[in-house]
Amino acid sequence: MGTKEIKFCDITGEEGDVEKVEFEFKGNRYSIELCLSEVIAMEGAFKPYIAAGEEITPGQVEIPVQASKPSGPDPVTVREWAISNSILVDGKAINEKGRVPKAFTDLFLAEIEAREASNAE
Repeated sequence: MGTKEIKFCDITGEEGDVEKVEFEFKGNRYSIELCLSEVIAMEGAFKPYIAAGEEITPGQVEIPVQASKPSGPDPVTVREWAISNSILVDGKAINEKGRVPKAFTDLFLAEIEAREASNAE
């Protein structure tokens, strides 16, 4: 005795040719069987989001977006201050590019505190 598989669209209930569509939204994966007209409708609905989004290929690691603004002074401001005031740490000036070393940031913050204290008097 044979068996017959009946496939139907999960949206309309229409029997016949259906396509399995898988997608992910907000970290949840979904699978749905759709007839051709529903596949076309779904593609149309997703089109602007797909066009604006970035495809993530299998195995690609997502880089988390930093949720909060980094604390502390602006590195550009610290660098400009250190250069304009010829500040040296261990006999070395700050690099014009790259990460601002903590020692320069600490000196910058100390100077700001000293200025605020002298202005308060």
